[in-house]
Amino acid sequence: WREMGPWLISSHIGQGKQGAVVCTGRWPSAGKGGVAAVKYPVEAEELELYARVHDIHGLPDLLDFGRLPGPRTEKGEFYMAMSKIEPCLDILLRGQLHIHDASPQTLGRISWPVVAGMGLRLLRTLQAIHKRGILHCDLK
Repeated sequence: WREMGPWLISSHIGQGKQGAVVCTGRWPSAGKGGVAAVKYPVEAEELELYARVHDIHGLPDLLDFGRLPGPRTEKGEFYMAMSKIEPCLDILLRGQLHIHDASPQTLGRISWPVVAGMGLRLLRTLQAIHKRGILHCDLK
């Protein structure tokens, strides 16, 4: 575990084209809960844009943001923590979702009607973002 602001970072999720790293973090004061996707570094413009769309249904909640000492500026660089939405879309589409109950099992692939419904929700979320004058260019 390493610290990033008030977050304890436990694992690496991925890295974006611009170099920002996304990790899994836990806010110690939240007890066992409080798991988030923590992104660093984040440009101030990205935080400003997210503030314009944070209330759109389908987007992760912005839980926290702040500055950390950074190599590019003496004021530091921003980080942002967003709610971690699980299971991830890749796991769902590959049919690798594990159910942990009395008899653990792995679900098979999801049906095309379900995938179509998920796609429609994604398109509606993107339309809402576009109506606010923002073009999302890094869809994952």
